[in-house]
Amino acid sequence: MRQLYRMYNCGGASLRSLSVCSVPKQNKYVYRKYLESRDPDQVLAAQLYLAQNHALHVIPVPPTDETPSLPEGVDNRTIRYLWDGRYVCDYDENPTDEEEVEQVVIKYMDEYYEDREQDHRNGMDDSRTWLWEDESLLDGEDEEDEDEYELRTQWEYFSEDQEDTKEEVVVDKHINEQVLNDEDKLLIFTTGRQTFLPHQIGIKLMTRVRFKQHLDVNKDIKQFIREGEERREEERRRLQNQREIEVPPYHNYGEVMHMFDIVDVVFDFQGYILGYGISGDSRYMYVNMHPWPRGYPIQQIFDPPPAGDQPEVVVIDLAKMKVVGRSEPRQRIFCPADSFQQSPVQVTHQHVLTSAGNSGLLLDRHYGEEVCRLGNPHFLNHVVTGGEDGVIKVWS
Repeated sequence: MRQLYRMYNCGGASLRSLSVCSVPKQNKYVYRKYLESRDPDQVLAAQLYLAQNHALHVIPVPPTDETPSLPEGVDNRTIRYLWDGRYVCDYDENPTDEEEVEQVVIKYMDEYYEDREQDHRNGMDDSRTWLWEDESLLDGEDEEDEDEYELRTQWEYFSEDQEDTKEEVVVDKHINEQVLNDEDKLLIFTTGRQTFLPHQIGIKLMTRVRFKQHLDVNKDIKQFIREGEERREEERRRLQNQREIEVPPYHNYGEVMHMFDIVDVVFDFQGYILGYGISGDSRYMYVNMHPWPRGYPIQQIFDPPPAGDQPEVVVIDLAKMKVVGRSEPRQRIFCPADSFQQSPVQVTHQHVLTSAGNSGLLLDRHYGEEVCRLGNPHFLNHVVTGGEDGVIKVWS
């Protein structure tokens, strides 16, 4: 285990859901533009912005216009003691037992379709890493009315013809040291600043990280261990002689930010992030989140606001660092903050798979339409997984 980065823990929210992906080949975002500028005024402004916002660039993701607000005094404790543990903003005047569940529809910006079409023409999307295979389930001969009726399904999976890349020792000639990555990478994680529950997505640029594959360890292991114990004993004696131990002011990021690594971009959501997934070409990130009530006052980081019951999907373009699509579900019901569970997101070339409550949710990635919702009302605590060996397992 070797430490690569040291990140600041904002608001008691630990870093979660860490992942690493390549910088998109279509990248147009300039990282650390002002921090590495030759103009001292721009560098000073960037440092002051970093000290105040804990990142070089904070991109707010505001709630949709349809997100309602809650009356004063309605919080997690109030909702928890209500009937069914949910707060309904507007009751249906004519309820029916066969009420349909609102489908999730992602509304994309026009530039999303233009960029995907251009990437496909230039061969820069993830279509080459995925294969499709049609399988006929029902022939038309069994149908009386429709002679040409045919029911088909389509399988989508990674291509196995990709060559395995061997790990090579990369040496940076400028610093004359081994580095972990020759190409730039993105370290992506979830965190929070207003509450201890994750409501932010942090992105850090990983450029030529110094990393030695082999440690220079003394051949005499006993001597190496003995020297380490002596150093720790000396440090313990030094601290015992001090009457007052100076503790860095970790609560003030501006005074200790030199002790931590810099976060380049932060997407600040007004809601809880339950999971995210990245496309195969490392360009688009799909986020599953549940929004907060509009204008809800957050008094303490350990007293988070309630959240809407309907999941919302937000699409982020990592090449431009902007939101290019999102669903706008109608939020009628709000639940306590601790009633939500993590919902991983899987992204393929054509589909996006996540969960909504107790159901699996399959979306068409290009049109943003909901394909189907896979429910299991009898076994809510069961999970089914399938491996490359063709074995399907049921976990409870």
